[in-house]
Amino acid sequence: MTVPSPTEAAEPAEPATPAAPAPRRTFGLAAATALVMGNIIGGGIFALPATVAPYGTISLVAFLVLSVGAVALALLFGRLARRSPVNGGLYVYPRDAFGEFAGFLSAWSYWTMCWVSIAALAVAVVGYVDALIPLHGNHALQAAVALAALWLPAAANFAGTRWVGAVQVVSTILKFVPLLLLATIGLFFVDTDNFGPFNASGQSVSGALAASAALLLYSFLGVESAAVSAGEVRDPERTVARASVLGTLASALVYVLGTVAVFGLVPHDRLVDSGAPFADAVNAITGGAGAAPPSPWSPSPRSPAASTAGSSWRRRCRTPPPATASSRRPSRGWARAVSPASASGPAPSWARCSSP
Repeated sequence: MTVPSPTEAAEPAEPATPAAPAPRRTFGLAAATALVMGNIIGGGIFALPATVAPYGTISLVAFLVLSVGAVALALLFGRLARRSPVNGGLYVYPRDAFGEFAGFLSAWSYWTMCWVSIAALAVAVVGYVDALIPLHGNHALQAAVALAALWLPAAANFAGTRWVGAVQVVSTILKFVPLLLLATIGLFFVDTDNFGPFNASGQSVSGALAASAALLLYSFLGVESAAVSAGEVRDPERTVARASVLGTLASALVYVLGTVAVFGLVPHDRLVDSGAPFADAVNAITGGAGAAPPSPWSPSPRSPAASTAGSSWRRRCRTPPPATASSRRPSRGWARAVSPASASGPAPSWARCSSP
């Protein structure tokens, strides 16, 4: 039997490879919930009642059904975030299940949907600024207001994720509190004669329900926000699910009550052509001026963009794909698909996260 020499026995073991630094997690439950609410309750809520008014009050039934479906999606994203608590969300889940091409296709479709839907943000802001401070049809002023609405959220995004979280909390409160006040106090001023017909579209009940639901479905864009940013959420296995459900429930409550209040405060024939339905509802309560005139910026009632846009669309569309378990770098399939550069090169600017 060979006995090891003292030199061999005293030889130190090779040093262990240092572990990769853990990602900095800056979003707690409050910030993650605000992120979900802020992305769901974007510019769409302010134009939503006028968008679905041509279908009649049957759209309220569609809203209730879709709210239940949105909560189910929030629960689903919470379960998926437990399996993959990293940034990427809608890219990560199909990639893990079906491969890199499926992940890329999902991410590309999601990104395209986000930047197409931001038109509603400019539309809603211009309509309401015109109701508060008349722009007198000045196209230069309207364009300046629209650009400011698009670039002010970008400025917060450039400052980093901590600023994004703070801006999300403040902006969500500024949107949520007035809308909730109108959705509650406004119910005491509702006139049932203003609701109009149950089905005003001229279609069958099932056809009108399906058509209004197709538009309203876009209004819940943002339910995935906490899952997309799971890599920056503290304790994502628990927080993502809670934030997704709480944010979706609160947003659905504001949506349904706010839409009911506007339907009952503004006569149906005026609501269909309204450029600022919530401003008209406030005027009905306070006895202010008449309806806000329709703006040339107002979207078509049947346009999907009329019912969507989140205030932090840039934040949720620029979250990068997560690192793989082996290399801790974005997957090569993603890099090849989105950039002609080397697969090991940096991700394109639109795909990079804004955190410093």
